[in-house]
Amino acid sequence: MKNAETHQDRVEYATELVTDFDLETDAEFFTEPQNRLDFISSLDADEFADLARHINARMRGYEPREKTTIHEKGGFLPLEATPKAKEKPESLEAGFNAIKEYLDNSADSVEEKTRGVGMAVEALIIWVHPYNDGNGRTSRFLAKFIEDGTTDIDELITETASNDSRQRIYNGTLRVDQWNLVKDADLIMDDDELESYRVTEMPVAEGIAKSLKRLLENKAYQDKVDVQTERYLKQRAAYEAKHTLAA
Repeated sequence: MKNAETHQDRVEYATELVTDFDLETDAEFFTEPQNRLDFISSLDADEFADLARHINARMRGYEPREKTTIHEKGGFLPLEATPKAKEKPESLEAGFNAIKEYLDNSADSVEEKTRGVGMAVEALIIWVHPYNDGNGRTSRFLAKFIEDGTTDIDELITETASNDSRQRIYNGTLRVDQWNLVKDADLIMDDDELESYRVTEMPVAEGIAKSLKRLLENKAYQDKVDVQTERYLKQRAAYEAKHTLAA
């Protein structure tokens, strides 16, 4: 992939990442972790949104250049405090800018950055839920690409299409804006407990950005994601084994 020197070029090459990835030069370029990080860092928030939208379209079987998903309102998960439709663009922008700030200023190693940015981008898509469908697939694709690269775009699509092969848990304990998680939920809490959540009140876009910043800068929170994911997968495996025996 050529160096992206202008705004127009970066958008064009972001599109190429999904539509023309069989180019040998692209495959070689993205085998290097630093090149993948440099590519993400070269994008602005609008270009990242365009890239993610193209990936979402491809993961759902659409032709990316048709921009089939451009007018979607996105999904809503009350227990994950996903933004309302009108708040999603601002939330996606704020979250991606937090990731860019980390990439541009952190002294972490390349290995630490690929792990952290992969997780942060995955969490960003899950928490914003910008698409009506395919948010999980899109988030897994981006995380896998950032962390491991690929030489075969179709193989990467197949691998990340199912949550059986790649599933991370980014639950509410990772959010600094706990109030956004409970304010619309039908929960029974006393005044003191309610007030303990209210002190975290902030706009959801700010909450997502600050949560991603903490995830990127605090390796203990990254380890927490892995622990929560391992626990979830064990519970799911036990549940499936139990019901298989029962059948």
